[in-house]
Amino acid sequence: MNSLWLKTLSIENFKRFESLRLDFESFNLLVGPNNSGKSTALQACALFDFCYRTCLEKRNGDLTFQNRTFGPDEFVVAPAAEPLDLWKDRRAQRGSTAVPIRVKGELMSGEVYEFEINLRFNRFSVQSVSDTPPLNVERSFSITLIPGYTDFWPREERRTPAVRREMRAQAQHGGIIRNLLLDLKDEPTRWEQFVTELAAIFPSIHLLRPQFDEQVDRYIRVGYTEGADAPADKRRKVPELDIFSGGSGFRQFVQILGSILVEDATTVLLDEPDAHLFSKLQADLYAVLTRLVQGGIQIIAATHSTELIAAVQPGQIITFANGEPRRLQVWPEVLSTVSALGGLENLSLLLIDAYRKVIVVEDKSDEQYVRLWLNKILGADRYKRIQRRLVFLYSQRRPTADDVSRMLRTLKQAFRASKPLDIKAFVLADRDYALDDQLAAERARYGKPPYADEQTWHIWERLEIENYLANPKAITGAVLDLTAATPPLLRPNPAQVTELLDKIIADAREPLRLRMIDAFSKISRDEKKGWEASTITQRAEEFVAQLWQDEERKHIWIDAKETVLPKLRQQLHDTYHIQLADSAIITAWPDADIPADLRQAIEALAAFVGEGD
Repeated sequence: MNSLWLKTLSIENFKRFESLRLDFESFNLLVGPNNSGKSTALQACALFDFCYRTCLEKRNGDLTFQNRTFGPDEFVVAPAAEPLDLWKDRRAQRGSTAVPIRVKGELMSGEVYEFEINLRFNRFSVQSVSDTPPLNVERSFSITLIPGYTDFWPREERRTPAVRREMRAQAQHGGIIRNLLLDLKDEPTRWEQFVTELAAIFPSIHLLRPQFDEQVDRYIRVGYTEGADAPADKRRKVPELDIFSGGSGFRQFVQILGSILVEDATTVLLDEPDAHLFSKLQADLYAVLTRLVQGGIQIIAATHSTELIAAVQPGQIITFANGEPRRLQVWPEVLSTVSALGGLENLSLLLIDAYRKVIVVEDKSDEQYVRLWLNKILGADRYKRIQRRLVFLYSQRRPTADDVSRMLRTLKQAFRASKPLDIKAFVLADRDYALDDQLAAERARYGKPPYADEQTWHIWERLEIENYLANPKAITGAVLDLTAATPPLLRPNPAQVTELLDKIIADAREPLRLRMIDAFSKISRDEKKGWEASTITQRAEEFVAQLWQDEERKHIWIDAKETVLPKLRQQLHDTYHIQLADSAIITAWPDADIPADLRQAIEALAAFVGEGD
């Protein structure tokens, strides 16, 4: 732990925040929706560093703080169209009284520094309002903000440090990359670290040392070569390319690493460093940032990256999801006591912390079916709005209300909040082989307290969720779509597909009869009816015979998951050489034929999680 790292930061009247306090560790991820305040928090940290540095003055060999004033063009730490945009509600004054922006930072070593920024006559006034003396030159901190990726300029002239700071603040970071690399070249240890890290991620790219002669050059040259293992400057006849020609991932790493190492900062602020990087490079970025932390640099990064979020410990995440930033505090060992919760990833924990809603299904397969039906019934736009709120928990068997209560209780215990989280569950369960009266009794039991207080139940009308795929029109439509390019003589017609499905369903009658014998045997045991084996068999056969007279009810009870759909897929593959996917069947479902209970469940689930913005 570096004593010069930032421990806490507090700010008042800054942009969207009337007041904000953040506590930091060595590695910190700021996570939340767009426009939730992550970038503002980074700017607040940079503002603290700006105030500290610009107020320093050396008198008689000692450092002290002095008040400073700046014009809008000089106050480059937090760019704004107008100075008032930096103040909460654009109010820098109440009557004749100034309303200052206050920023206070505490270092890990315990020193606390506080500053006020006022706006007078369109000029910024910065003053220290704490008694703590500045650190001496040999022992000082430095906080630097690395903005989000901007593309490189084709050419760069040599810029002064003041111009570079202004260009960075104006989101023109891509116009100073070669300047930064030229400065970094003069620091041999850090330059070597820079090229070593780049080579580990991009082994076929060899970065050349920047070239610039103040007497003859107008533009800085930074090139690279590709494809050879030997150092580039020792090879002959190898084309040298300007870094402007490099891939976007390479350029982004050059910008991030070069900007960090050239500053020699103790704390680095990164605004979405993962943007535009695919998952492999995001993982590489996390590895690089981890090594920087081990080397003494504190990292504070705003991100949407699922790779970064999944890689860190929950306690390294600061969530901005509900307007008031707070560190995600979870006891993983508590979650591991329930198998359904032990594998929860950080992204799911963030969503639970933000929205206090979970969806309980039997397994991953059921989740995939639910997502397909959500997209089908709600439409792509509505589904897109709710999918970011979906957290699925797997019961690993048909869930019961007691199972769900145990999950919710464990979740509440795992979140180390000042007060227990009020987490609710939407439960989707298979009917299995429950008779109509059993199904009605279970729905009634789960639809009232104590279960209804935190659980919303929907038990499928059909045997399992897979049974909703056994629709002749949908299957026929999907098969015809898949064979549209097949020569007419080899292409199935609707009657052939229907005939094949009818035969497979007919073959499913005997397995259903055996399962219903088991179901009636269980009823006899559970309800102590004492039925003879012959009575049980007779009841099962009568039940199946009645089903087979009703085409709609027959589709409710057949074993679509283990019998009908696997056989159908195999025969379609053997006969017509097609792969019938679940998504193809659901896409081909006529909207008018979607069962009412399925549509009701999907709409209820959407209402439960909320569609947000």
